[in-house]
Amino acid sequence: MESNTYLNIDRVINILQNGTKFQKKEVFKEIKGFLENNPAEDIKRIFEKLLNIISLSFQDSVEMCRENALDICIHVIGTIEPNVDYLLTLVPAIHQRLCSDTMLEPSEELRLKYIELISLLIEKHKDLIVPYYSEMVDILVQTILDSAPQVKKKSCYCVIQLSEIGSYDFHPLSKKLIPPLAEAIHHQHWRVRVSVLEAIEILILKGDPKNLPDGIRALANRLFDDSPHVRLALTRLIGNWMLNHYDRYSYFCQTLPLMLTCLIDNEEHIRNEARNLWEKAGAQYLLENENDYKDRIDWELEELPHYPPGIKRPGLGCRILVDRQACKFVEAIGRELRDWVVSVRIKSAQLLSQVILHAERQITQELHKIIGPMSKAAMDEEAPSVIEYIKIAAEYLGYFVPPETYCKVILEFLREANYGELRIVAGIIRGSPAKELVPHLKTLTHLDITTFKGEEQSAKLDLIQSIFKTCGSECLDEIGESIWGSLVSVAGLAENETIANNAVALLSEMCELGGGNRRIVFNRFCKPLLASLLDFHWSVHCHQQYIFKAVIFYTGEVVEENIDSIIDVFKKCLVQEETDPEVILKVILTLNKIISDENITLPTMEVREYFKNTIITDILYEQLKWKPGRSAEAIRTMTATSLFLLLPRNLPPNLIPVLLQLIDDANEKTRTLSIASIKKCSLVEGIHEPKTFSKIMEGLLKRLDDCNQKVREMSLECISELYRAEFDLLKEKDDHNSSLLSFTYETLLIHLDDSDKQFRIVVLDTLKMLAPFNYQLLLKKIRVDMFRDKDIAQQLVYFIEEKLAPSISLDNKCS
Repeated sequence: MESNTYLNIDRVINILQNGTKFQKKEVFKEIKGFLENNPAEDIKRIFEKLLNIISLSFQDSVEMCRENALDICIHVIGTIEPNVDYLLTLVPAIHQRLCSDTMLEPSEELRLKYIELISLLIEKHKDLIVPYYSEMVDILVQTILDSAPQVKKKSCYCVIQLSEIGSYDFHPLSKKLIPPLAEAIHHQHWRVRVSVLEAIEILILKGDPKNLPDGIRALANRLFDDSPHVRLALTRLIGNWMLNHYDRYSYFCQTLPLMLTCLIDNEEHIRNEARNLWEKAGAQYLLENENDYKDRIDWELEELPHYPPGIKRPGLGCRILVDRQACKFVEAIGRELRDWVVSVRIKSAQLLSQVILHAERQITQELHKIIGPMSKAAMDEEAPSVIEYIKIAAEYLGYFVPPETYCKVILEFLREANYGELRIVAGIIRGSPAKELVPHLKTLTHLDITTFKGEEQSAKLDLIQSIFKTCGSECLDEIGESIWGSLVSVAGLAENETIANNAVALLSEMCELGGGNRRIVFNRFCKPLLASLLDFHWSVHCHQQYIFKAVIFYTGEVVEENIDSIIDVFKKCLVQEETDPEVILKVILTLNKIISDENITLPTMEVREYFKNTIITDILYEQLKWKPGRSAEAIRTMTATSLFLLLPRNLPPNLIPVLLQLIDDANEKTRTLSIASIKKCSLVEGIHEPKTFSKIMEGLLKRLDDCNQKVREMSLECISELYRAEFDLLKEKDDHNSSLLSFTYETLLIHLDDSDKQFRIVVLDTLKMLAPFNYQLLLKKIRVDMFRDKDIAQQLVYFIEEKLAPSISLDNKCS
């Protein structure tokens, strides 16, 4: 049966040209019905007659007409055999609709159908599409940049289809597709980005090989993509290029850094995929160049005896590839380490560690290019991750570069000894073999430089910890004095408590390395530092005061064996008149630490007495003398504290007048300490000489009128102790100075009527203690009716009459 029985061709053409919207809709329905119910031969014959008018419908102003025309074309092209005549009509029509400035298709759905039709034409016609490469490329350049994600994805698939045809005619045109793909790779949808990567992968492989550098530039930022799917696609792309690209040898220097970066991705499955592709690329390269590397294949060890633990050594082919190519991009890595974008700096630091791990000893040739940038990157406080990866890279350097080699480079490039350089040296030391490293420690470490900034102090501690970890006790023989001096200096000058605690912990570790005895280990290494403390003028800005404090506070075991040096330091600071008061106060505080920790600092009694006598006689005496000014007052108070701690075994005679002056000092704490010192020395015979005893007692009685309650109570306690000692020393009460005792009774009776009830009770207790010396005298002086508080006066009378008078009378009868 004839086809036009079912479909009137002339009528269809006429309506599609001049009909109304409704008529065209009905006609398209008739055409679709015909296509669905007739064999392929009839469809082909009818389609050839309607092709021109259907292609014209692509330009129809009615969207419904354009959509139906596209549906018919897609159905027919997918059903019948390919025909080059179809391309002649359809490709220009599609090109006009998608590339024209005036007739650009506005519908997103229809643009997708156009691309589906393009994909179908390429799939069905394959090589027949070659004459239309130019139009196809123009269309794809537009649709790759389309706003619709589905259009972008389908366009990328069309790029793959065109590339796989493999015609040489496509090579010169393929370059036009790189810019739109490079732009589309930044799309917000990860599936679109994956499609773009897949398109670029095949486009570079099948298109012009010279396009690879342009493709690499487009891909580099995808290493930072948030989507693991995108990074996985990029990994596979790079691996495919390294394995199958026609001119891959020429571009290894560009693909290799990307592959090494993929090896350190955050996702394990991406790292595994990258490692698999990388090993294949290395093995393929080694196989292709087997004759050139036969000696290394036959004789090189698979595993090195000194190698980073927990890391599998890359294959020989991978290592050779990095050996040959590293010189071409390692300097660029150094520049990227200073990039303003944090993520770029992090990836660059990671990449550098991988380059060193693969290059191994051959990295020595590039050492001068990377040491400087590494030291600057190690100071990247904005990105702690950069510092960590740079430390790893430095540690790898230590594993592969001999100390005698890297020492020369470090001395040339690391001259400032800033904290970045110290971190690099610390990392290198952690990776170095101990036996080869020890002879070079003095050259390498720069530990004698005093540091004041927290970052530098932390870096120096990190360096020392690395030395301990790598060299153990052997380092103490080479640079033990420098290490001890540095640790004490950092502890004294620490910017914060954490740094000080770390320094103290390392001092303990040093002690363990030296045998465990702190006194022996510290005394072995402390002398150079103690000697250096005498070479400076101690001003308020002098850092030696803090170092000296650290010596005493954290390593007090050195004091006894170096007692003369310690005393010389005290003399230099405390005896010279030009020393700043602030410094004097800090040094006296250090002196107090020695005294309070005497079991550690002065364990031997002989040395302890020598130290105390020398300090009291030669140093404290001058500081206790009265001088005008608030600074001098503070110094007297601090010195009085030291004196109180040093007493009571001996009290030099020249100190007694000073103590009497201090009793009347303007500072209440100084008065309290001086009275406490006299109380502490109550058994010293020199105090009980009549004149001295009288002066002291008069001064103490005067302090009962002090404005400070603590001073008043301390004075009463001191009076009690002195009279108790007086009784014990002289034995006979008749030998006491009766006039002084009378004055003491009178003064205490006055204060027995004090306004403060609590103080009155303390005075009462004191009088009860003093009453046995001459209770008759005391009883005569008590006039109860003159007291405001008659009860307390009566208590004293009762005490004397009931407790003292009967016992004394009984003693007289017995005698």
